[in-house]
Amino acid sequence: MLQDRPIADAPTPEPTPVFDPRCGLGWELDPTTQNCYLFSDTDYLSWADAEEVCNKDGGNLASIQGVEEQTYINARLKYMNEATMWIGANDLSVEGGWQWSDGGPFRYLNWNPGEPNNYDGNEHCTEVFASNGKWNDDSCDEKMGYICKKTGYITSHFTVSPNLYLPGNDNFRLRGVYPDECARACVEETSFDCLSFDYNKPTRECDLSDTTGQLSGELITDINFDYYEKMLDVGPDPDPPTLPPSYRCDEGWAGYGSYCYQVQNVLQSMEEARTRCRTLGGDLVSIHNKGENDFVLNTVKSAGVSSPIWTGLNDLTLQSSFDWTDGSEVDFTWWNTGEPNNYGDKGEDCVEMYGNGAWNDQDCSDRVPSVCKIMKKDLPPTQFPVTPSGCSLGWVAYQYSCYYVETDDKVKWSEAIDKCGVKGGDLMSIADRFEQSVLASQLGLQDGQMFWIGFSDLASPGEYTWSDGSPVTYTHWDQGMPDNSNGDCVAATSGVVAGMWQDKACYDELNYVCEKGRIGFTAPPVTQPPPPTQPSNQGCATGWIGYGNNCFRVDEVPNSETLFWVDAQQHCRNMGAELASFHSGDEEDYVKSQANVM
Repeated sequence: MLQDRPIADAPTPEPTPVFDPRCGLGWELDPTTQNCYLFSDTDYLSWADAEEVCNKDGGNLASIQGVEEQTYINARLKYMNEATMWIGANDLSVEGGWQWSDGGPFRYLNWNPGEPNNYDGNEHCTEVFASNGKWNDDSCDEKMGYICKKTGYITSHFTVSPNLYLPGNDNFRLRGVYPDECARACVEETSFDCLSFDYNKPTRECDLSDTTGQLSGELITDINFDYYEKMLDVGPDPDPPTLPPSYRCDEGWAGYGSYCYQVQNVLQSMEEARTRCRTLGGDLVSIHNKGENDFVLNTVKSAGVSSPIWTGLNDLTLQSSFDWTDGSEVDFTWWNTGEPNNYGDKGEDCVEMYGNGAWNDQDCSDRVPSVCKIMKKDLPPTQFPVTPSGCSLGWVAYQYSCYYVETDDKVKWSEAIDKCGVKGGDLMSIADRFEQSVLASQLGLQDGQMFWIGFSDLASPGEYTWSDGSPVTYTHWDQGMPDNSNGDCVAATSGVVAGMWQDKACYDELNYVCEKGRIGFTAPPVTQPPPPTQPSNQGCATGWIGYGNNCFRVDEVPNSETLFWVDAQQHCRNMGAELASFHSGDEEDYVKSQANVM
């Protein structure tokens, strides 16, 4: 009897990507996460060039936020013709400070065993192995395929038509931007009803329009452009919920946004700390943006706690996948350099905040203080307003000062000083990173407006001073700042990226932040710099120039021997020094004159 020959299993066909007009040509939609992905295994690029390609399509190199997303990517990697592909993880800013290029939280890790190891000191970007989905740090100059991802307004509110644009009908032009920024600008535009935008890839410009290709009946083909049209069935974003004034915190709790926070200065394990917080009706603190992180840090410092404190973040449920104990979304992380590293035989599955505000994974049995968090309550009115100790109602207390954020009165810089004077203070001055975190946490609650602080170089161009006479011991300039072409007075940003300092014209009318002394708290005496003495080279090596307590050396070389900044820094460190910093015009002028440098 003849028997049929067994038929070998046919190879599994490559799955057909789910196309969606929100993603665009060559991209695919993950129906589960609603993220769009582009898998490019034939275009070999460096990490930076791959990121630029993703940016111009409205995305970034992929961030991977959990096991589900990693599983989706793994399923697609098995059909790639490339052994490794770029993803968005990098530590280009700080060695060991891993972050995603799209700014997403670093809540999930899938490193290959022994990685990241920064081999040869030159591995600052991340590839994913097609064979197992594990991550490896590699030189950013290597050329390979890449995975792009886009999400947010660009996919939730728009469809994209590649190589097309809508002629004319342009209401507003943005320059030096990427499509995701154009999408946000279009959604948030209030001066006209923005319905679409053209994006010019070579020039990185977009034109916002109050009409569409469907309404005008004309789209022009051009390979330099992509056309984005708003989906009309997507409504406006709901306003963020705000609590009535009757909702506030019980005495002993500090309020921020819709929540109350209390430091538990008791040494406990993470589980004991969580039980304590739940007994109080809350949970261990969860942190969802930089402003809240700064606020928690300030609250801890104000309570006199200098040790690390427990937060609610942990990977107890699934190793290397972090979650908050209160069940809220992990949408922000602030890891210390080199963390999380799961150090030690017991493993480190719980997360503490260091005294600098950065996070570290730690053995859950370690005994440290903690911070509890609870929703504000609808409390009955009180005969006497609840105010922070030593501060007026509406002011924020920190150490020896009270701070007031004025949101309803836009004035010039000099007028802001007068307004703060009427309140018994001056424009805010900032002495260190902890006081800076007070500013950032409070302005993080605002809507993106600028706020005057007391810094300016009005007295002497290029030499900044505080309006209250405080010594300059700290600065926190935004990128590209200071830049006197913008003005001589300084304001701070608010909103998502809060607390960055920018030069502004002193006659601009802005909101402002006041500071005054806290009743019952005595500030330490301000240590003024000693009077200048005649500069001397005494105590400095031969060839070095002495000024004050420092020694300077100027090395002039031919053009053929000039160094990059990083190499110059290393050159100075090899001599036990750093690249020079100057703290007054007199100091700079003296060193330059002694070195005959103009």
